[in-house]
Order: sequence, then C-alpha cells, then structure tokens
Amino acid sequence: MTVLGLILSFVLATTAFGQELPKHLIYQNPAEIGPNIPILGSSLFDKVFSVRDSNGYVTYNVPYPFSQIMKKLDEGAYTKISSSALPLSRSIQRPVDMSFHPFKFPRFLIGANSNNENISENIQSRIFIGYLEPKDQLEAISYNREAGRFEFQIVTNYSKPKSRKVYYVERSKCLTCHQGQTPIFSDVPWQDTSFNQLMNKLTSKARDGWQPEWSQRILQEGRTAEFDRDVRKANNLIQSNRIWVHACKSDDCRYRLVKLTLMRKLYFVSLTKEDKAFLGNLSQRLPIIDSRLVSTDFGLIKAFSENGMDLLKKQSALAQLVKNLNSLEGKKNPSFPRKLVEFPKMFSLDELFAPHALIDLRNLGKDEVVQALNELYEKKSLIYEEKVFDEDLFMYEVLNQLGNERALWYEDRMKPVKTPKKVFYNKVITIPVKKRELKILKKYCAQCHGTGSDYPPQFLVGSEEEVLTKIKSLNRKISYKLKNNLMPPIRPLREEFIQTGNRKIILNWLKEL
Repeated sequence: MTVLGLILSFVLATTAFGQELPKHLIYQNPAEIGPNIPILGSSLFDKVFSVRDSNGYVTYNVPYPFSQIMKKLDEGAYTKISSSALPLSRSIQRPVDMSFHPFKFPRFLIGANSNNENISENIQSRIFIGYLEPKDQLEAISYNREAGRFEFQIVTNYSKPKSRKVYYVERSKCLTCHQGQTPIFSDVPWQDTSFNQLMNKLTSKARDGWQPEWSQRILQEGRTAEFDRDVRKANNLIQSNRIWVHACKSDDCRYRLVKLTLMRKLYFVSLTKEDKAFLGNLSQRLPIIDSRLVSTDFGLIKAFSENGMDLLKKQSALAQLVKNLNSLEGKKNPSFPRKLVEFPKMFSLDELFAPHALIDLRNLGKDEVVQALNELYEKKSLIYEEKVFDEDLFMYEVLNQLGNERALWYEDRMKPVKTPKKVFYNKVITIPVKKRELKILKKYCAQCHGTGSDYPPQFLVGSEEEVLTKIKSLNRKISYKLKNNLMPPIRPLREEFIQTGNRKIILNWLKEL
C-alpha cells in the first residue's frame, strides 16, 4: 500500500456500521466535550506505555516505581523532564482530610520538556503525569494526535502489578477544571508549588531521610518554570489546531498560514501589513479559555509565621490549611468559570512542529521549502485538508516532493501504532431513593458524586439517610456551586437542569435543610 493509501485508510476508517469516522475531534466551542473514549486515535500515554506480548497482543506496560516512568520519557536525563511538587494541590487528588500528611506526600507532576527520538511520536509538551503516593494512582493527560485533542486517563493500583489498571475517565468531570480541554497550572509566582521556597523547605523536611532519588531531584532541581512552559505550549498546540481546522475555512487559508509560520520561524522573514491583518483576523475568530489558575498559598505564610518548622507537627494548623484548600471560592477555585482570552494576534503554528522537523526544514533552505509548499498546494495535497495537522504527513509530503531521502524516516513514523484496548472508568453506584429532591440530584450529579471515589465529595453514596446527612454537611458548598452555574459540569445537562426548574427546586430545598 502506498503511503497515501495508508494515511487514507487510517484517517478515513469506518465503524463497524459502515459509518465514516470523523477526521478530527477538535471542537470550535470548548464546551463541546466529545466522547470519553476517543473514536479516533489513541492517547500518547497509550502509545508510550504499552508493549506487544509474545502472542501479538498489545497490553499496557506502566513501570513502577515512578523513576521508571521518568526514565521512559527522558532516557534517564532529568534535564529533559519538567516537574513540580504540590503539597496542597487543587486537583482531584488533593488532600481532603488529615488521612495523610500533605507535606510528606505532595502531588508530584512531570511533563516531557524535550522530545525523545526513541519514541516514534513527538512527546514534548504533549504528556503530563501526576502522582500522589498515598492514593497509589496516576493521572495522565496526553495528546491524541489523530483526534487533535488531549485525553484524560488514570492508572489505579499503580504499585501493584497484578491489579494495576489503566482507564479513560469521564471527560466532563475533568473539564470542570480543565475548561479548555487542556492541562492547567498556577500562574506566576506559583505559590502552591515547590517553586515557593517555603513550600519546598517544608516538603523537603517532611520527606527527609527516606524519600527516593526521583522525588529528591524534583524538589532540588526546581523545574516548575519548565513545567509551566510545557503547559502553555500544550494549550497553544490545541489552539493552533482549532485555528487550523475551524478559523481557516479553506485550503488557501491553511496554505498561507503554514507558509507564514515557516518563513517567520526558520528564515526570520518580516510580515507585511496584509500578513499581520490575516493573522489577527484568525486569532480573533476563536478565543481560548485561560489555562492559568490564580496563584495562592492557602494561608501557608501565616501558618508558618505562627509555628515555624513546628508546623509540620501541628495537626490542627495543618488541618486548617487543608480546610482552606477545600473551601476555595471565586477565581481561586479551579472549577470557577474562567474567561475567554484572545490568542496572540501574531501567532504561529510553532507548537505543531517537533524540533527535529524544524531542523530538517531549515536544512532544506527557504527556496526549496517554498517550492514544495507551492507545488503541494497546486496538487491539492492532503496536508491542507480540514483535519488535524499531521506533522509527519506534512514533513513526508514536503521532503518527498523535493526527492529528499529523509522522507522515508517520516513515512515510517506515520504507520498506525496499535494500542491496548481502551477501558472506561464507570463506577456510578446506583442508590435507591424515594425523596423527589434526591432523585433529581441522582439524575444530574451521580456521575461525579456517586462513584465511591476519593474525590469529589461522594454525597450520593450510601443509604438515603446517610445521603441526607452528607448533603446537610456540604449544604453551603453545593448551594454555592449551583448558584454560580458550576454544577452539573456538562453544559447540556446543566442547561436542562436550569430550564426544567430543577435547580430552583434543589436550591429552595437546600435552604430548608
């Protein structure tokens, strides 16, 4: 089969019912969630952490301990890993009580700060993994290049090989905070991370004498700024694809956009007035949801000034910090609706290209690149179609058009990668209820609050009497979220909840509890 046929069979695959699959899962409106399990492609996590066994079956191969995860991404070179540690994380893995010491067991974050030539796909700024040791669970956000979106997954029982499982999770639950369907992170000065000297000092002291080398390196090397940069690049990647697919409505537009990007990036060609107007118009068409969270220390400075290093032993003071963490309101709460911000007017598609691709293009020379782009445009090449920008296909087409043997390397990278069977984490617990208000809450809220997970609060698990007790204790928090349109997280469900009058019924009921 020719490479063109290979790509066509891959991109234009059909379902078992003979329906043509979409060419992407990139949505113009970030509120459109899409399928929990991708119907197109697989996550980068699936591709990196899987292996083909002796019988030809592909299974997950997620190594333990965590140092082996890092080694897989950067071949043991810690400088290729971006990282940070968050004792008081605002994620779904955050501490909700004092069942574990928040400074002894911070949430560790890693990302791929550089590409890895031993992995047949660009990983730079495209894979992010969170790890909280007491939960024995990984959270992974990684790019699906075939679909053009990030996938959300968890690894349960991480330290137990026989029971370790990898799942795709409910996207709506994740997108409550990850509102742009991308990684998120605190804004400068990263007060809630190990970049904060006080956070770092307390965490290092709490883990002193027993912590493994990998966590010591994360705390000592301070690569929070690099992690932040990777998160921003990941957001730019998604926005670039949105503009490529939705803001550009024609092959002409995409041809001009990629040509301008390469001329500026590789050869420092100045933009004309018309070029600037063209880019500015595209950026204005699709605002992006801000991925930066308000930086906060949750009252740590005050607690430290009162207790010094003894804070690590003061259960009441630590419990107050955890309470502060779980009582955030307004912009400090990651689920609070964040504003749309305009993409830079003079943007480019830099994030769609891996460093090695840019080097290859620069080595070709400006005239050769322009020649190839023009000829491919005249031939109506697949690279300009309304689909996810495929870097390897683009590079193959350009190099092949010029008769360059390097095209074969990209052709090999385009071969579809077989990945393990995708499994959805669906743990909704059915509860028999008689009370009208509980039936309403069960319908709209059980996907997040009736699963038996550690977080968010599972107020819909248990007997009807137990459920009522839990709701009473969380009354203020639930009322706040309902009043501010934060629940349910799925927009169509939330709109139905409001339009049917059910939200009003629940709010009035909560007032009377």
